Amino acid sequence: MYTYGRAVTYVEIGIFLSIIYIAHIIVKALKNHKVGAKLFLSGFIILTITAINDILKGKAVVYTPYTLGYGFTIFIIFQASILIRKYSFAFIKSEELARDLEDKVIKRTAELQTTLEQVKELKFQQDGDYFLTSQLLKPLSKNKADSTSISITFLTRQKKRFQFREWHEEIGGDLCMSNQIILGEKKYTVLVNADAMGKSLLGASGALVFGSVFESIINRNQNTKETQYETPDQWIKQTFLELHRVFETFDGSMLVSLVLVLIEEKSRSLFMINADHPPAVLYRDVKAVFLSPEQFLRKLGTIGANENISVLQYQLFPNDILILGSDGRDDLLIKSNDGTFLFNENDSLFLSQVEKCRGDLESIYNEMMKIGVLYDDLTLIKISVHS
Repeated sequence: MYTYGRAVTYVEIGIFLSIIYIAHIIVKALKNHKVGAKLFLSGFIILTITAINDILKGKAVVYTPYTLGYGFTIFIIFQASILIRKYSFAFIKSEELARDLEDKVIKRTAELQTTLEQVKELKFQQDGDYFLTSQLLKPLSKNKADSTSISITFLTRQKKRFQFREWHEEIGGDLCMSNQIILGEKKYTVLVNADAMGKSLLGASGALVFGSVFESIINRNQNTKETQYETPDQWIKQTFLELHRVFETFDGSMLVSLVLVLIEEKSRSLFMINADHPPAVLYRDVKAVFLSPEQFLRKLGTIGANENISVLQYQLFPNDILILGSDGRDDLLIKSNDGTFLFNENDSLFLSQVEKCRGDLESIYNEMMKIGVLYDDLTLIKISVHS
């Protein structure tokens, strides 16, 4: 009996210490304004009072009824109230977060929609600039030659293609031009294949400047007798220097490569200069070879370019085909066996395509597309000598 009494005393001391510790935690929670701290304290006080009442009754100090069961029930009810409040608070918070998130999504969607509309408007304006420039280039890039001894064909595939309203167009820095001039009372066909530096609008701007100046040079010959007394060698040199001086004013920011050709109507004598442009290809007797001048000039507009110009002279014969082309003919991305694309490094690939297609430009282009894709603008000029 004595041992039981001591054990009960120890338990009571432990309960008392636990009450003190729990009270300390509750006070700390109240200071930190924790949710449900007041309810927990109220339930804990009731539970503590009923527990003390039962202890005192057990020691015959008081004669009140046992109340711990009621106190515990009230404590549990208070705990349930705390949980309900926490769940309610969490639910309300989640609703607020959901509404806030929805508002943010709506706001962000509206911002993205506005940005998209701005991008579309800028794209529309850019395509409008592209369209206007392409329309300005069209009159310049025409085959205006009227020859009885040769026939001329153009092929143009600019890399940048776009749609402006209902029009599908393309734009780039490559340009093909042909016309007729008179030199020394002889009729000549003049052809030029040019490639202005830069992509899309920048290249097209260079081509527009080049085409406008070159067209004015042609018109001057056609309308001014004095320029018709020059020799082919003199005219082609003067034309190159005049074009070069125009592009020099851009301080090297706009360069143009070209092949410029004169062909005399009756004798079919050819005069040609090359300014850092891919060499012309001569297709004769089912064999294609490069027709390279002794001197490759630097691009138009290159600062400090050498003005000592040598002109290649060559005799064309019946059934000859001469093909001029920009560097797009060599700048191919060729698909390898593993599916990756590699740059073409075979300088003779174009020669083999000319031979295989017998100089037909559309067939050459289709053959190029079979083995790869264009990396740059492509222009080709075919000059067929009549038999």
